[in-house]
Formats: sequence, C-alpha cells, structure tokens
Amino acid sequence: MFIGYVLGLLTAMGTWMYMSQAPSPFISQDKVAEASANGNAADKPEKEEEAAGIEDKTAKASDSKPRFEFYNILPSTEEPVTEQQLKQAAKQPPTSQDKYFLQAGAFQNPNDAENMKAKLAMLGVEAAVQTAEVPQKGLWHRVRVGPFSNVDDMNRIRASLQQNGVQTSPIRVHEGA
Repeated sequence: MFIGYVLGLLTAMGTWMYMSQAPSPFISQDKVAEASANGNAADKPEKEEEAAGIEDKTAKASDSKPRFEFYNILPSTEEPVTEQQLKQAAKQPPTSQDKYFLQAGAFQNPNDAENMKAKLAMLGVEAAVQTAEVPQKGLWHRVRVGPFSNVDDMNRIRASLQQNGVQTSPIRVHEGA
C-alpha cells in the first residue's frame, strides 16, 4: 500500500515537472522566436507601452456608447393584444411588420417553463422558452408559441390549446420598430 502512494506521488511530480518545462501551446511560436531574438531587456519597454495603449483603448471604449443597446429597444417592441384588436386584425390584411405569439406562461423557475414547453409538445404544439430580464422583477422565462404572421392561424392554435386546458395570451411584436 505504501508503494502505491510513493508511485502516485512520483508520477504526479514527474507530470508537474514535464508540464512546467514544456512550452505553452497557447503562445504563438512566432512571438516566442521574436522575443528570444530581441532579448528580454528590450521587451520590457514595449510591454509597458502596449499595456498603456490597452488601458487607453479601454478608457475610450468605456466613455463611448454602451456595449449593448437591446436592453433599451426590446421593452418597446412588445405589447399585449386585446380581443377587440384581434378581431380587427383578422378582418384586415396582415402587415409584414407585425408578428404574433401566444404566450402560454411566464415563470421565474426555468424548470416550470420547460415543463410547460413539454406539455405543449405533448399536444403537438412547438413552443420556445425565452429568458428576459424584467426591471424590478428579476429573470423570467416566457413560454411562447409562434411566431404567426396570420391572426387566423394564431386563433386556431389558441382555441385548440384552450380546449386542452392551456390558457394563452396573444402578444403582438412590431418587427419594424
């Protein structure tokens, strides 16, 4: 038993020594060759200049516009649809800019959202789970069916789901907004 511990320790030490002496596969071989040709003393000022340049770039990037703008855009593109609006939309030809979804639920627990998606799949309806950060309410997982470009198709699926005990809410999304 003692021999097993000694052999394991020796193997671990040998592996560590090999790994610490081997060149890193993540460093470009061209840069390693240039560094050894130029010498280490000449590299230090360049590295300091590069570091200063990187700090300047990050400072400029933080002063410019935010990295992502979709947080501001997304909330303004969705609105719930009333029954009256659905009837009017069914009478009018659909516009290519609006898409309709059926929202089967919104859950804070992702497992509940996946369970609802599975229930819809058992009914033959393909659904998707969308994760959204709702201000002052946290992270929500929406279960949505669609998109539908035709209100009649959406109403047909909605009626089928209601017959099977699944309550849905129609959602209109403005694509051109």
